[in-house]
Amino acid sequence: MFLNKEDSFLNKSQYNSTRRNENESLLIIFEIIRIFSSVCCVLGILGNLALIYIIYKTSFRHVSYGLLIGTISFFDCIRLFSSIFYYFLFSNLISLNLLTKFIYIATDRYPVFVVNWCKVLMSIERLLTVRYWEHHTHLDWRSKHKRKQHRQFTFSIFLILIIGLLSQYPNYLNKRYKSFEINYNYLLLIIKTNENYSLNFIRINEKYFRIISYLILDTSLPILSILIINLFLLKEIRRLPLSLQVKVKESIGILFFLTILSIAILPRAFLSFEYFNHAITGYTCFLQSALLRSELKNMIWTRYIAPQIH
Repeated sequence: MFLNKEDSFLNKSQYNSTRRNENESLLIIFEIIRIFSSVCCVLGILGNLALIYIIYKTSFRHVSYGLLIGTISFFDCIRLFSSIFYYFLFSNLISLNLLTKFIYIATDRYPVFVVNWCKVLMSIERLLTVRYWEHHTHLDWRSKHKRKQHRQFTFSIFLILIIGLLSQYPNYLNKRYKSFEINYNYLLLIIKTNENYSLNFIRINEKYFRIISYLILDTSLPILSILIINLFLLKEIRRLPLSLQVKVKESIGILFFLTILSIAILPRAFLSFEYFNHAITGYTCFLQSALLRSELKNMIWTRYIAPQIH
């Protein structure tokens, strides 16, 4: 009996030691992901803000393509901010209360919806540009056609913003949530919903709501739409002469690269890669567009380098 008690004590000690090692390993992995995500988010916000500034200061803001890229960059910044806000909640730098709950929920999923559907609009805009290149390429942004197109895409963006709010409206209802707490054992932010909650006497099925809102409307449907439009876009590009294909390759390259990154985040397990997808927008545009690079260099020189020299 004494040996059995001793064996039991040893087994319990080994179990506690193993559990402690597992928790330490999990904590190390979490810290690595946190550091990588934080650096990625900070650099991504800087890159996107620089892109927004360049678009605002140049004629890019007057064309539909620049408007769409600026909108995507702005909501990419909001999505990256939600990641930083998430880690602030974990580290207790920000207290968990009703306001911080609402900020986290509002900035977590809504930007994903807007960014992905704005990429659909960008695909449509590039398809129209390539298809009618010979008819409208000579027109200035002040022309009637260009201004009309700009108004149409502005209206489309506002429509996406409204539809996004409507599709995620239940997320903003405080009574829908039973509890909102941080689980430090699993290093997760646990949101428990009230299964009996009804909206205007309509009971919200959490399983179907997440599938329809998060998986289909936010991600799968817009990405599928982008792929289909891009197939038509490739077909239209092949019809152009080689000299014209060179002219459109910059904007098309930006669109294709952002599309590939969007497809890569379909598995929701790659959360850090999703943040990378939002962080890379500004840098992709600068790398692909010689005009944007030139404007960025000019801004850095005139604002920061030239005053130091003189």
